[in-house]
Amino acid sequence: MVVSIQQKERVKKTALFFAGLGHLQPMLLAATNSDYLLDRFLVERRCSSEYVSRTITSLIFVEIIATVLMGGFAVCLGLWPDYFKGISREKEEDFRGYLTVAIQWVLFLGYLQILKAFTSGGERGHIQWFYYSLLFQHFFTCIIGAGIGFIDVDRALWYLMNIPMSPVLIFFYQMLIHMWARKNGLACPAYLVVKNQIWLAILNSFMATVLWTIAYFPGLYNSQSIPDVVEIKIELDKTDGYYPKTPDSIHRDIYMDVTQGSSLCQATYTCYVHTLNRDMGPLKDKKFIVKEIYCGGSSIKNVSFPEHEFCTYAEVYQSKESGKRCLLVKLLMEDGSAYYYANPEGTCGRWCVGKLPSSHKVEDIGKILKETNNCGSSQIKDSGDFQAKLLSQASQPGVSNKTTSYADEIVLNISNTTNYVCESEGSKKTDIIVTVAKDENLVPSVLRGQYSCYTHRPSVKRKLDKTLKYQNGRPYPLDTMSDNTFERQNVDHVHVYCKISGNRADLLVIVMDDGSRHYYCRNNITLSTVRIVGTKLEDTRKILLITLLRTLRTYGSLTGQKGLTSLNTNGNYSADIKACKPTPTSSGSSHSLTLDLGNKYPYICTVDNMKTLISLEVHAPGKDPPSGFCKYTHRMDSGSKFCLDSIKLGHNNTEKILDFRPCIQGLVDEVSAYYEKGNTAKPLLLCVKSDSSYYYYCKGSDDCWYRYKNGDGKEILPTGSDNNTGLHGLLEKLKGDPSKALTKDNFPNLSGDLKTRLQSDHPNYDYWKVLGNHDGGSPWNPLCWRLSGTFMPLAMHGLAVGAMGSIYPHLVPKTLVSAEHARIFNVVSMFLAAIVQILNLIFFECKSKAFANRPWEGGDKWYLTWLLYIPYFLSFLLIIFNIHYPDWSICCYVRSHTWLAFLIMLSVTFINDIFLAVGRGGIMDQRSGNRRLGGNREYLKNDHSLFNKIAPFMALSSVPFWLTTSPMIKSYAHAVCQLSDKDSWPTSCCGFWSSWGYWCKCGCHGLYTSLPKLLTFNMRTALAHKDDRLFILVTSDLPKEEWFTDW
Repeated sequence: MVVSIQQKERVKKTALFFAGLGHLQPMLLAATNSDYLLDRFLVERRCSSEYVSRTITSLIFVEIIATVLMGGFAVCLGLWPDYFKGISREKEEDFRGYLTVAIQWVLFLGYLQILKAFTSGGERGHIQWFYYSLLFQHFFTCIIGAGIGFIDVDRALWYLMNIPMSPVLIFFYQMLIHMWARKNGLACPAYLVVKNQIWLAILNSFMATVLWTIAYFPGLYNSQSIPDVVEIKIELDKTDGYYPKTPDSIHRDIYMDVTQGSSLCQATYTCYVHTLNRDMGPLKDKKFIVKEIYCGGSSIKNVSFPEHEFCTYAEVYQSKESGKRCLLVKLLMEDGSAYYYANPEGTCGRWCVGKLPSSHKVEDIGKILKETNNCGSSQIKDSGDFQAKLLSQASQPGVSNKTTSYADEIVLNISNTTNYVCESEGSKKTDIIVTVAKDENLVPSVLRGQYSCYTHRPSVKRKLDKTLKYQNGRPYPLDTMSDNTFERQNVDHVHVYCKISGNRADLLVIVMDDGSRHYYCRNNITLSTVRIVGTKLEDTRKILLITLLRTLRTYGSLTGQKGLTSLNTNGNYSADIKACKPTPTSSGSSHSLTLDLGNKYPYICTVDNMKTLISLEVHAPGKDPPSGFCKYTHRMDSGSKFCLDSIKLGHNNTEKILDFRPCIQGLVDEVSAYYEKGNTAKPLLLCVKSDSSYYYYCKGSDDCWYRYKNGDGKEILPTGSDNNTGLHGLLEKLKGDPSKALTKDNFPNLSGDLKTRLQSDHPNYDYWKVLGNHDGGSPWNPLCWRLSGTFMPLAMHGLAVGAMGSIYPHLVPKTLVSAEHARIFNVVSMFLAAIVQILNLIFFECKSKAFANRPWEGGDKWYLTWLLYIPYFLSFLLIIFNIHYPDWSICCYVRSHTWLAFLIMLSVTFINDIFLAVGRGGIMDQRSGNRRLGGNREYLKNDHSLFNKIAPFMALSSVPFWLTTSPMIKSYAHAVCQLSDKDSWPTSCCGFWSSWGYWCKCGCHGLYTSLPKLLTFNMRTALAHKDDRLFILVTSDLPKEEWFTDW
């Protein structure tokens, strides 16, 4: 079953939401119900503190183990991908899906086991079973928590931000159930409270498990793929942002921003600019095509819209006169050209269409508006008249001869060299724009001084009228008797080869919508009989264009009875290619193409049952390519720009999709492949041309293709001062490598300008460099490390989680205030943490500037958040001083002023929450990928796999704090509480390092001796015989009524 992108997205977020709520459930179950649990298992309540400390400490160590296992596994996938090829590449997403779905079902069954352990065992119960059930449950919960970045880095915040919500919900649950118990006269609701809390956990786990299975189980529910190009319908009446109509409801998250533009005639007209919001939804940075335009609630008729041309934005000009609304619409296309739609009557009734190329700009739009708004005799009459007025007002005035169709067919005027209109008088009555572009690439290089090629491309596909128009409107009829398929297909575009001297049309290449090519030219049967004849070129033959044009250039026609009707049998005009017949390709993304480097002749790519002809130009060795190499250039035969879905190499069993890093995004003019002469099976270098920018892709050591850029996107010149520089030098280096790759070993050997100007994307996919950016040395050598933009938010997050997990529970707040005030503070900090994280999630979903998922350098200096570490550290230092030096005046002052103690403690928790929020936002920012190459920070689709393996450092970074700081602090605070041998402590008299070593030794000793005792198999005896040396949470010797736990 296929669902929309938004539906799949919502299911995933909801699953993560419920899973995040369940993260702390085992710990909360043990911590919030200690007395009730002891009552259930018939253990004395004086053991409550011991039970909570033992259980919570065990859960923490279980969490450390789970974090190290899951996080370490994900990190190993990034460090040594070659050892996990079966997992970390094609099957990685499926592997994550199977693993996490299985864990979610284990968690659901685990809660049922906890319920069984709590309710079974008779009067005394199974306290041992219950204890280990909690540890088992928490282990698998932390597997999900530690690997959440590895599982789904893009939506991990929905899990992480909801973890603080669990204590708040349990707080309200406990409050409400006790109120209900008092109201109903229940004297001892202990059993009911715990049982219902377990049932709440079961219900939450069931919701998370079902949703997780739907969202992440491979192949169960698939969402439609995110297209590179989106089709939308613009609504002219909108003056504020809106969600445009789309042919497919899957794209209903698209949003159009409407802003008031600057108009030269503001007193009379208002200009509204409709721009696709490229920052919202799953279609960020995608291209769009205007499928229809709505005015007055209905689609405008009788004019065509560009089916395969990409739009940048739309300008809508409205009249301020009463009764007249939209007069003119301008669609600015990605190639710089512009479509104009005029509404002469201003009532959304009759519309006209025109188009100007990028070289022709309207100098004064006010004159066009005035002509459109004029109701007199000079009012725009039809689309042909409107096109003429546009050309007259353009920066380079031109003339176009419109054509008229009476049978719903396109009539072309092959003498036109600028855009023109084919007006329809047939039943469909649709005026069609025909774009005319000069394309010298289609002319053989040896004939470029004698011939020009003009491509006529209608904006929509229709059947072609056989009677074309020529100079002065003279008919140019095609004789299609030998072309059986001509009348069955719609025309896609037509190439007109014109002899430069005399501007004579010698050859027509008519390309149909099935990708077939039909060749027509004049044929002199007799001196008085001249016909334009031709036929379709068979798939097993290639055209000999140079020979054909050389034959035509003298008289402009062929002689004899057959002419081009013998195209497929005459060896002078075409050649057989059965042995190398090209293989067609198919693309799964609308308006995007799949190229096949294995093809050496023009081939067809099928997209949504529509076929597109891809031409292939072979460059002979010379300057480009250099001697000893060959070059094949793939481009759309119509000359249009296109989006790339993928590039294939090889056929049958050897076929594979090339893995580009980063993916080739945006509109592309052409893709060129360089080969060693005589070996066209393995490309050495790929060049992607987009406008005036050139990007080069070379294979790396891991069989992926990495992007390289020459300076600011300039073309690498064919050769430098010698053969070791320029393009020749680069190709020689690639040729000399055994795997035909450019690696860190041979890249430094480049010479000339390439050594200084060629920038590489390769380091952006090097796991160690992305994380630590070591400068070419061993990754295990600390001297080669330096902080990176990826490491900083990971460290910030690890500091926040580790400090609050290892320091806060043992020192704050019990060291500053009484147990009664500590309870109040814990409730306040609990709500504060939930509010901060929820706000951060809202900022993330709303794309707010308050969320730190933008560059930390430049204008958004999020790294300045580190300055908050100063009050953060000083607050902890003051708390430690209050323990060790209670007689200091500042410590006495803090303890005697509860509001000041609250302020210090709130500063610790609030700054910690800020660290969590900013750190998580910064981690999401690194998902945007490459910022070293040009600073454009474009979204990289296929860096997902790499970053999924970096995100687990978010959890691993807190482990060192737990394993070092926590034992020292626990040992230190325990010694303070027991007031044992305080004079022997190495403090001010012994120096910092001696004191540090002493507490490290105490912490390690406590850790070593207490861990085996935590995994006891006789819980009742362990609780009854308290071991003072047990390394557990610190509790003060307070009366029972003042006992307090941090939960």
